[in-house]
Amino acid sequence: MQQEQWINEVMKSLNGLQKQEGNPFLHTRVLAKLQEPTAVKIYGLRPVFILSCLAVVMLLFNIFSWTGNRTTGIEQDAVSIANASNDYELTSTDY
Repeated sequence: MQQEQWINEVMKSLNGLQKQEGNPFLHTRVLAKLQEPTAVKIYGLRPVFILSCLAVVMLLFNIFSWTGNRTTGIEQDAVSIANASNDYELTSTDY
């Protein structure tokens, strides 16, 4: 009995409500947006362009560093030892 009374009260509270109407232009706006041609946005390509330029610069740097210095490993070690001994003045044998 109490449940039926509660249901009747809820149904009576809904009597004064009216059906809501949507925006009449919403459907045409949605269709217009769907029919617009989608252009590629330039800010979407910017990170790709920057990363590709960075990769090209790094590749060129590696190529120039490989072709620039053609000394062998032994020659390079001898030059670096000589430079280090000159820098620290290790050429004299004063004790």
